[in-house]
Amino acid sequence: MSILDWFKPRASVPVAKRRIPQTAPDLAANADLLGEGLVGGATGIAGFALEELGRFDNSIGFRQENTKTQFVIEAIVFYMHLVDRLAFARLGAARRNMFLDRLAIAVVKELVRQLSKRASADDLDRTLRDTYNRRQIEYARYKILFPENGEPLNNTLVWEFSKILLGFFDETNPATLAFLNLLVADRTKRLLDDTLKVKDMLLSLAEPHKAYDNPVEQIMFILGLKHDPRFDTILHATAAGSNPGIIDASEYLTVYGAIEANLFAWAKTARAIQDDVGAQLPPKRKEEVYQIIVDELDETHYGGRWFEYARIPSDDWVNMGNYSPLFVKGNEVFCLPAPYLRVLGPML
Repeated sequence: MSILDWFKPRASVPVAKRRIPQTAPDLAANADLLGEGLVGGATGIAGFALEELGRFDNSIGFRQENTKTQFVIEAIVFYMHLVDRLAFARLGAARRNMFLDRLAIAVVKELVRQLSKRASADDLDRTLRDTYNRRQIEYARYKILFPENGEPLNNTLVWEFSKILLGFFDETNPATLAFLNLLVADRTKRLLDDTLKVKDMLLSLAEPHKAYDNPVEQIMFILGLKHDPRFDTILHATAAGSNPGIIDASEYLTVYGAIEANLFAWAKTARAIQDDVGAQLPPKRKEEVYQIIVDELDETHYGGRWFEYARIPSDDWVNMGNYSPLFVKGNEVFCLPAPYLRVLGPML
C-alpha cells in the first residue's frame, strides 16, 4: 500500500456524492450525517494535500512515520472548528452545544471505522478530543478565515492551519507554505459549501425567530435600527435584501443605551407621578405629560415620529392622537413604537 492509499477513506459511498439534507428538523440525524461526511472529506483533503505537495516538491516527506494519524486528525479537527463557528452563528448557544456534542460522537465513530486497523478506538477517541480542545483555544484567536485581496496571510485561520500541516513534514520553504495555503483554502470552500452544504443545513436546523424579547431591541427594530428578528444575523438580513439596521458596533451601543435610558426614565417618572397623585392623573397633569412626550420622546431621541393618518406603517406604531389633540397637527399624527406604551401606560 502506498502512502497515498493510506489517506483514502474506506467508504462504499464516495465523499463527493454525500449530501446533507437541507430541510431536516432533527439535530442528531444531521449531526450524524455531517460527522460521517466531515471525516471522509477531511481525510480526502489530507491525502490530496500530500499528493499535491509531492508534485510541488518530490523530496517532501513526513518527519516521523508515526504522526500520520495525527495529520488526519488535525484536518478533521480544523473542519469541526469551522462547523462550530457556523453553528454558533446560526443555531444559538443551546442548540449549537447539542449539535456539536452529537457531531463529536459521530466523528469519533466514523474515525474509528476508517482507522481502527491503525489505532485502538480509545486512543483515537482520546487523541481527537484532546486535539480538538487544544485547537479550539488556538483557532479562536484568528477571526478571519481567508484574507481579502491584498491583505496579509498571517493571522488568518487557514494560514495558521496550513502551518500546522506543514509542520508534519521536513520542509520549511515559505513558497511551499503559500502553496499549501492556497490548496487548503480552495478545498475548504469546496468541502463545506459544495459537498456538505454546511451553511444550508445549519440554516434548516435554526429555530425561526419572529420577535425580539427585549423591549429595547423591539423598539430598535420598529425604528429600522435593527435587522428583522427572522434573520439570525445582520449578514443573513443583508443577503436576503432586508434592512440590516445599524452595522457599526459603537453606534449600535450608543442607540441601545439611549433607548434603554428612555425606558428607565419614563418608568421612574410614571412611578413618581403615581406616588404623588395616585392612579388617576388629573386632566391638566396628563396634558403636561403629553407635551413632554412630544418634546422629549421624539425622533431625535429614538422615540415617536409624525405620520400622515393614512400612512401609519403598522400596528407596531401606536396612534397617540387617540389620547390628546397635542399629538395631532394638520393631517399628521404623532405615533410611538408600541413597547414604549408599557411604561407610559399608567400616565395615559
